Amino acid sequence: MIDLSEIRGIYLYPGFTDMRCGIRTLTIKVAASFGPEEYKKSLFVFCGRNKHSIKILEIDDDGTWLYQKRFHDGRFRWPKKGESATVSLTRRQIQWLLDGLSIVQKDASKEIDEMILC
Repeated sequence: MIDLSEIRGIYLYPGFTDMRCGIRTLTIKVAASFGPEEYKKSLFVFCGRNKHSIKILEIDDDGTWLYQKRFHDGRFRWPKKGESATVSLTRRQIQWLLDGLSIVQKDASKEIDEMILC
C-alpha cells in the first residue's frame, strides 16, 4: 500500500488515459499541468477507458514510482471529465477510490476528514 503520510497532494486526472502509457508519458502529462516543484511528493491518479484499472504516479525527491491496480470483477467509480484538468483529492477519497467506492460519499463526516488530514 502507498504510504500517504508524506504526500503533499493527491490529484485525479478526470476522463480516461491510455493504460499503455508508462512512467515517462504520464510524467510528461503531469509536468505539462504543474511546475517542477509543485508535483514533488504528490500522487497523480489515471484511469483507463474500461474503468477496470488505474495507475498512480508518485513523484518523490529521488525519482518516480508507478503503481497499478486492476479489478478482476468490478470497476472503479471514476468521475466524468469536467472543466478542470485535475481534481484534488483527500487521503480519505483516494482510499475510497482504491476500495471501489465513489470519491463523493454523502454520509461522510467532514469533521472526520479534517481530523485525518491533521
